[in-house]
Amino acid sequence: MKIPGGIKPALFALLASVLVACGGGGGGDSGGGNPGSTPAPAPTPTPTPTPSVSVAPPSDLSYPSPQIFTVGTPITGVTPTVNGTATNYAVEPPLPDGVVLSASTGVISGTPTAPAALGGYVIIASNSAGSSTYSLSISVRDNGGGSGGAISHSVNASAGAGGSVSPATSTVVHGATAAFTVAADPGFAVESVTGCGGTLTGNTYTTGPVTAECNVSAIFHQTILQVSAAAGAGGAIGPLAVNVNHHEVATFAVTAATGFRIAGVSGCGGSLNGSIFTTAAITSGCEAKAMFEPLSTVAIDIDVAHRRPQQENAERQYILDALLACSGGICRWNYAQPLGSAATVKYSFSGTANGYPNAPQVQLVYRDFSDVEKAAFREALQRISEVTLIDFVETNLIYGSDVINFAIGIGAGGLANYPPASAFAAQAQNGARVTIGQHSLAYLQRQPGQWAWDEIHDSAEGKSVIVHEIGHALGLKHSGNYAGEISPTLIKSEENDFYSVMSYRAGSDDHLTLAAATPQKYDLVALQYLYGTRPQSNQSKLYLFEDHYDNRSVIHDLTAQGILDITSSAKDSILDLAPGAFSSFGVNLVNYAVDTYGGYKNRSYNNLATSYDTRLKEVRSGSGNDIVYDNELDNLIETGGGNDVVFLSAGANAVDGGSGIDIVRYELPKNEYQVQAIQNGVVVEHLVSGRRDSLYSIEFIAFESVPYQTSELCLCLN
Repeated sequence: MKIPGGIKPALFALLASVLVACGGGGGGDSGGGNPGSTPAPAPTPTPTPTPSVSVAPPSDLSYPSPQIFTVGTPITGVTPTVNGTATNYAVEPPLPDGVVLSASTGVISGTPTAPAALGGYVIIASNSAGSSTYSLSISVRDNGGGSGGAISHSVNASAGAGGSVSPATSTVVHGATAAFTVAADPGFAVESVTGCGGTLTGNTYTTGPVTAECNVSAIFHQTILQVSAAAGAGGAIGPLAVNVNHHEVATFAVTAATGFRIAGVSGCGGSLNGSIFTTAAITSGCEAKAMFEPLSTVAIDIDVAHRRPQQENAERQYILDALLACSGGICRWNYAQPLGSAATVKYSFSGTANGYPNAPQVQLVYRDFSDVEKAAFREALQRISEVTLIDFVETNLIYGSDVINFAIGIGAGGLANYPPASAFAAQAQNGARVTIGQHSLAYLQRQPGQWAWDEIHDSAEGKSVIVHEIGHALGLKHSGNYAGEISPTLIKSEENDFYSVMSYRAGSDDHLTLAAATPQKYDLVALQYLYGTRPQSNQSKLYLFEDHYDNRSVIHDLTAQGILDITSSAKDSILDLAPGAFSSFGVNLVNYAVDTYGGYKNRSYNNLATSYDTRLKEVRSGSGNDIVYDNELDNLIETGGGNDVVFLSAGANAVDGGSGIDIVRYELPKNEYQVQAIQNGVVVEHLVSGRRDSLYSIEFIAFESVPYQTSELCLCLN
């Protein structure tokens, strides 16, 4: 019988004897057998069985792996780990030559006699009840340090400008390390060496254990860098060049000439303190440029006199330094892509349908935006999208890493977040908040008699606040230093909303000029630097303006075929076709009193601009006494009525003066030109360049400001 579980063998023997006794004999217990019969033989005793013991199979066999041995080097015993008891060990296939597996303990020992490539060896630990297996990786390298038959990996090294790494490639066996010599050229130093998990000690870079092909890269920097300096008109900066150690700063003294003042210093990421400019830590050669402005122009408001491009700073880096919220433009919605890449930005309106943001920094007004207010926001976004590669998509989400949410706040003005600079910042920031004060929004739909201003000024005022705050949300900062903000800024003569909607300053403190209701020409430079420029179809476009136009605009036209038309204007105008130039049309300066003159709302000078990529082809002026400047294209200029002046300096132009007494002016002396008669006009040819202008209905031609009657210049005209 089977031993019941838990019964000891001695007890089992006792029980067996009892059971046997209870088994009884074959006769009756009351003499029921046959009397006188032969007694039955005594039964054979039942032997006491030997109890059996249950044995468990081994499990979870393992070895430290991989194992890399060397030919001729005795192996320190490699001992297995196993659960249970194993009575026998075996391996398949056979271990490399000289490597021995103990059949009783599973310990691997011996002295390898030949190289072997990395391979798998299945070791079996067993007993009478079963077995457990483990695949151990083993390689044997030769005793010369080479790879022999062992698996090997390539480690490749590269160096940037200013130094070298040797060797260029190293081959090592699996698990070994490689060493490289890093050398800097004269005038350079090692900045960093990375790759393969290594460390640099002195000029030796040692990798970590190599288990796959990897690369080592060394970067060097100049130990001595040159910082140069330059000055614009009206002053000086010195020294003109200085050599500094890597990561040190340079200082320059800035001096304004008599009648000028220091307007600022751009470049090298530095700051101006009084007349001393100190660069940021120098990591590459750069130039610091000092800018100056005449004292006489500082007090002249831009709205009372026309300003030509020659009077402006207008350098791209100067504009970017003054307007970008984060150094180098890192705060932008396309942060994961190169500067100038396209971006898709969602936007939403807070309200009862979408909800309201948590805005502890501002007190919100919990109401829905009106249709007029929403239209103003959408118009602002559309105008920005037309000149950049930003696509704005409306959503009902008030939060999201790519969402700008619009909300209404108390009071006037606005508040906005800059865009994120990284994916981490985008998740943490969870979008940007733009809050516009309810009093600013009220300008968009003023009720009659509510203020002493007029609807045209009020609409522009409200739109200006919206565009300003959207500018912040896209990565632009204020153009002036209003409260200890980031420097540098625009120079004082340009720090106004004629150049940038990000300015707090209007063009004048004495006249109620129209506010900037769109991004201005400097804003376009910064926005297109961040988000690129949207291509345009190659078709001419008419830009039509009249004296009642209700805001200041910037024309952005890449076709070189655009037409500027103000033929309906009866006021004197200045039209400038140069890239990035201002034009002034319908000028009517008044003070803060309500304008009653013919319904013309206070229109200042410089109320129209072109972007720096714009080349207009044609211009048509009105009936006033107009001034027109050409550009480098072959322009078609029609001046209509009035006594007009046309300045020509480039291109092969056609000019029709129309009625009135008209003058065409050239900057060069008369002896550089030849005038020839044509039907109904004359051709003026520049003898050096061969450029030919065709002039019609032009009464005077001036060379070097000296006027000549056209009939006097060509004797064939009677």
